[in-house]
Amino acid sequence: MTLIDRVEEEGNTLAGIRKLIRERTGFDLGLDKNYLIEGRLASMLSAYGCESYDSLAHTIDSDPLAYSDFVERITTHETLFFRDESLYTALAAQIIPEWLNRSQTGRLSIWSAGCSTGQEPYSILMILQKAFPQVFERTDMRGTDISSVTIARAKQGIFTSHAIGRGLSEDFLSRFFRVTDTQYQVNAELRAKVDFEVHNLQDLPYRGQYDIIFCRNVLIYFDHPLRRLVLEGFRKCLKPNGVLVLGSAESVQGYVDNYIIRECGLARYYEFNAPNVTIFPRSAG
Repeated sequence: MTLIDRVEEEGNTLAGIRKLIRERTGFDLGLDKNYLIEGRLASMLSAYGCESYDSLAHTIDSDPLAYSDFVERITTHETLFFRDESLYTALAAQIIPEWLNRSQTGRLSIWSAGCSTGQEPYSILMILQKAFPQVFERTDMRGTDISSVTIARAKQGIFTSHAIGRGLSEDFLSRFFRVTDTQYQVNAELRAKVDFEVHNLQDLPYRGQYDIIFCRNVLIYFDHPLRRLVLEGFRKCLKPNGVLVLGSAESVQGYVDNYIIRECGLARYYEFNAPNVTIFPRSAG
């Protein structure tokens, strides 16, 4: 048997579970991701008494506890406070000041989509509380993730010393956290500001109207048709002059029309529904 034949055979044994991953999470995992699927789900076979991945797929599809376990294992939760510092610099130096120029008395509405264990929405709120306390008071923050386990952890706002040491300055640590043994908890004021909830980005249309949407390092796991649907969904729930912040390896180009590419230092983000919007031609994809 050739290497190609063996890969195809191994892929066929995981075909059912790959289909389930795509249907339930939107993640598009091909044959080259077999190692990832097996590495994250292999221990579920014995845990749920399954002899094959097809049997495991059936269990996941019928058992809510197995489904919750499955989503927690298959999704990626790699994140840290102030990830990609240039974007937070742009938030303080350009995005929020421009919003203030348009809305002196209104409320600021932000959605952190795919927020994982909460570092992103908490980082945003720390910036607002420190640099724009008057805006912080009238900010509505929503944080969503597909994993119920992850959302439960985000609500608690408790982080290990390892997580705290990745991207968090001493100033922010002393100002916004309290120490609990060897762990650190986000203060009650910040935790009360975030409406955390379980949400699957495949569930369209999206509710709410937002000034800023953060969705970073999520679209890279979706296939092209789903990326287009998600981005169109974001566009529809952004207010006039609303902005979308994606990961550094992600772009709206080729998926949606009518947007402006904005830059601030090394940061890039996208403005939608603006009166001076530029129409970019959509490429095939």
